[in-house]
Amino acid sequence: MHIALATVITIGDPLQLIKKLRNKFRKAHRVSGLIYITSAFLISIAGFYLVWVKGSVGGLVGSIFISINGILIFICAFYAFKKAVNKQFAEHQKWAIRLFFAMSGVWFFRVLLMLWLTIFKAPLGFAPVLFQGPALVLLYILSYIFPIIFTEYYFRKYVNQILKK
Repeated sequence: MHIALATVITIGDPLQLIKKLRNKFRKAHRVSGLIYITSAFLISIAGFYLVWVKGSVGGLVGSIFISINGILIFICAFYAFKKAVNKQFAEHQKWAIRLFFAMSGVWFFRVLLMLWLTIFKAPLGFAPVLFQGPALVLLYILSYIFPIIFTEYYFRKYVNQILKK
C-alpha cells in the first residue's frame, strides 16, 4: 500500500502543478487532486504508524522529524482542499505548492543522504546501524522544514509583490 500511494504521489504531484493541464482538464484536475490529497493523508497516517507503532531506525529524533513532516502534510493538504472547495484558487494554489514540497520531504531526504554519502565517501556524522547523529538532524531540517520555509519566503517576497501590482 505504501508503494502504491508513493506511486500516486510521484506521478500525481507534478501533474497537478502544470498550468496547461489544470486549465484544459479542470474536472480531471479536481478528481486527481482529490485522489492526491486523500493519498497525502493516508501516506502520512501510514508514516505515523510505521514510526510510532512499528518503530523505525533513527530513534526519537528521527521519529519527531518524520512526524513534523507528517503534520506539515496534514496542514497543507487540509488547506489546499479547503481553499479549492471555497473557490479561493490563488490561495489553493499556494497551499498546493506547499503540499508539493511537504510531500517531497522523504524524497529530498533520500537524495540529500545519497549526496552526503557521495561527498564524504562514508557515513560522516551519523552511526549507520542506529541511523542517528547530527548529520541526519541537518538532513531532516534541510528535507522537511527548509523547503516549507523557503516556499513561504518566496510567496511573501515575490508572489505577494506581483499580486499587488
